[in-house]
Amino acid sequence: MVPASFPGWNRRIVPWLAAGAATVLVVATFHPGYMSLDSIDQLSQARAGVFSDWHPPAMAWLWRQIDRVFPGPGGMLLIQNLCFSTALALVFGTLFPPLPAGILVLGVVMLPPVFGLLSTIWKDVELGATALMAFALLLRYSVTRSRWHLAASVIPIFWTCAVRQNGAAAIAPMTAWAAWLLRDALPWRTAPLSRWLSASLGFLACVAFFLLGTGWNSLLASTRLHPEQALYLHDLTAVSLARNEDLLPDYLRNDPSVATLDELRQIFRHDSAAPLLWNSKRHLRFSQNEQHLADLRKRWQTAILHNPGAYLRHRLELTRHLLSLGTENPENVFFEATPRPSRLTAMATRVLRSTASTLLFSGWLYLLMAGGALFIGRMRRIPTEWFLPMVVLATSGLFYSLPYAVLAPAVAFRYLWWTAVASLLCLLFAFAPRKPAASPRNGGESAPAGLGGSSPLAPS
Repeated sequence: MVPASFPGWNRRIVPWLAAGAATVLVVATFHPGYMSLDSIDQLSQARAGVFSDWHPPAMAWLWRQIDRVFPGPGGMLLIQNLCFSTALALVFGTLFPPLPAGILVLGVVMLPPVFGLLSTIWKDVELGATALMAFALLLRYSVTRSRWHLAASVIPIFWTCAVRQNGAAAIAPMTAWAAWLLRDALPWRTAPLSRWLSASLGFLACVAFFLLGTGWNSLLASTRLHPEQALYLHDLTAVSLARNEDLLPDYLRNDPSVATLDELRQIFRHDSAAPLLWNSKRHLRFSQNEQHLADLRKRWQTAILHNPGAYLRHRLELTRHLLSLGTENPENVFFEATPRPSRLTAMATRVLRSTASTLLFSGWLYLLMAGGALFIGRMRRIPTEWFLPMVVLATSGLFYSLPYAVLAPAVAFRYLWWTAVASLLCLLFAFAPRKPAASPRNGGESAPAGLGGSSPLAPS
């Protein structure tokens, strides 16, 4: 005999079935997964067991463990897609009835900016997947008050901080939100002090996760390549060309193999340091000499302090390219041609390439989308318990993108992937049902979020 509650339970698995189908679709389309030069470098480090600081070693360390079971990029492709789709199921299963939630899971995954980048093993994509999982678990905690959801969120929060240097910026709004949710457990919850205390706890938690991620990466990295040199050299060259004066350190100016200022002018690009470092016969070079590094850092700092106008114009130009403001879209996705692509792969590649130059891959669109979503949320008078997660998503995406304006030595759409995903979800949040459906156990059709009951996100 089938239990009376079975039909409701059956419907509530729809988002999870959709997550499984989305994972299978991406893996089947792109298996074993695309790899850029960065990805290949990380896989090489994973197999050698020797990690450098060129990339945060956390991802290579994880890849080393997975590679032992699933050699090559296929294992990482499966893990990052499973994490991303599962997180979508958690979010949409909390906001919408089961069938719409399942449709939205598939719909978001199949959007070209999402689908295209899920094909590639990148730390940017892994960060997006883990940041979304952290948000999804905190959203579930806000609804269920289950300590398991709160405890489980610690893992993706830590990993987001570990896998990319600016991951902590994406996590900051989430730790603040978690502290706000925990304020009821404080003895001063009715006093103004509780707000300041919860904000302080959220900030301290973010700092703690950042330090833990940075510390672990430092312990893993046995080879120091000092990748920050790319930023210093790019900025120094921009200021030098603006002033028509060579401001590079002596160890570069006195090296006959290094390009002259006139040669640098021919290859310089505001949107990428690569031509200065790798793509020409005579270029700038990296150094592992501590004195050289100290001299380079000092020159960079001095150039910024004495030439703020030239420096800001350069960084604003780079940011303009990153956001595609009046420029062509930056390099979008890494489509490595395969000798014999399947029909599914060939069809997906054609669709993705046809959309690569459209607004879908323009960073400014997603910043505008996040702001528009918050405006719609206020216009719909969404209650605080529901509006607050929207603010968390919007600010997480914004905070994550901000460091690139001053720290990025190049531009690529993947740098803004989490910003794009967070903005898309924020917009969908704004149109989520205002009131939960009745629980099946109470005679209604279905419960929102698969919770089987009312939701504290609903308006009071």
